[in-house]
Amino acid sequence: MNNETILLKLNSTDPSEKIEAIETFFDRDLTQDFAVAVTKQITDQDKGVRNAAATILAMKCDQYACKELVPYIASVDISVRNLAGEILIRNGSKSVPALLEYLKKGNDDDKKFIIDVLGLIEDPSASPDILEILKVNKNENVILACLEALGRLKHKVAVDDIIEKYDENELYKPTAIEALGSIGTNDCLDFIALRFSEEDELTKYSMIEALGLLGLPDTIEFLVQHMDECEESLIIPTIGAVYSLADKYSIFPVITDKIKSAVLHTILEGEIGYKRAAISLAGDLNDKEYLLAILSVFGIDLGLDEQIKTILYNEPLFVLKYTPELLAKNDKYSLGLLTLIKDVILSNAELFESEIDHTTFKNMLNAIAENLNNSDEEARRSAMELLFVLDMETGLLFLDTMLEDDNLWNKMRLIDILEEVFDERADDALRKLSGESESMISERATSILENRTVSNI
Repeated sequence: MNNETILLKLNSTDPSEKIEAIETFFDRDLTQDFAVAVTKQITDQDKGVRNAAATILAMKCDQYACKELVPYIASVDISVRNLAGEILIRNGSKSVPALLEYLKKGNDDDKKFIIDVLGLIEDPSASPDILEILKVNKNENVILACLEALGRLKHKVAVDDIIEKYDENELYKPTAIEALGSIGTNDCLDFIALRFSEEDELTKYSMIEALGLLGLPDTIEFLVQHMDECEESLIIPTIGAVYSLADKYSIFPVITDKIKSAVLHTILEGEIGYKRAAISLAGDLNDKEYLLAILSVFGIDLGLDEQIKTILYNEPLFVLKYTPELLAKNDKYSLGLLTLIKDVILSNAELFESEIDHTTFKNMLNAIAENLNNSDEEARRSAMELLFVLDMETGLLFLDTMLEDDNLWNKMRLIDILEEVFDERADDALRKLSGESESMISERATSILENRTVSNI
């Protein structure tokens, strides 16, 4: 396709012709002659045309094409504005000269947008221009964007100016702290520690995260000391920060009652990453309160489960005694607990037979049976298998419930189990299954019954 035809198609009203013309640039350079024509396609009404143009611009932009693209960040159409920003970010450092040039003439909304983009590109050459905007601009949104970008760019020269903005407006404090934490000089650390006690909850949250990133060994004790006086909402990030520093410097604090209380709170209430940090920080702690806490969050996350297993596998009797109460809740985490019980029993068969009392055993069977009605099909299947492994009689007692399971593979697994059970109740169940409308189930059950008849003869 020659140049004239490409331009003709790019100016067509037919989206398919526009896309055809744009896609020719997969195999050729996006020269200055075509940059304007292709760039304006990001405003097209047709989504396919916009996507095609965005793909080429993300792949083929040179500094000239970036210069053509940058003014679109001032579009009143937010989708065009965002698309232009995404393309410029994907072009990285090639976009920076054009962005900096437009930064001088755009309005405050444009400035904020450009500074956000420059921060995401993370090219340090943009730092001086952003710092200059920070010094002179009065718009709060622009200043917040500058603080965040200077932090991303780790511009050490900006530390004093960031601190100045910190004291200028309460609104700037959390973002200023995040920026100082990202820059990470000793001056940043000293400033955060100095101001910590006097700040509000939101600012302290940012400070704690920053201290966890750039703190020194003695910062661990600093954070631990502040646990007594900090708000409940700050306990979890404080545990995260303490563990981050403890792991970094291989200096783990002694688990006092204060730290233990914070660890338990974090295990029960924190997000997954914080739960894992709390468990790692707890070290060899293994009293009942702690073991109950980690047992209660088992099944929430596979990575967390692996961490907890290493602790609970050393406490098999505890698992077998206290898991039934949690299992009886019959909730979405039951599958993990059922799997844990199975693993613990298989790994400690002799201990299980000699140490588990009758009451604990019956409680466990009842709790497992509760999960034959669990909403999770895998939990139901696991409960079914466990009942027959632990006590054949209990398994047979709940056959009617198992037969009502509407999952094909659960019924197929039940048939596999019943094939090894030689009891009239098992035969009755197989006869019922042989009458199922699903052929896989009926044929398998019928086959087993026929084989039993032949064997008897």
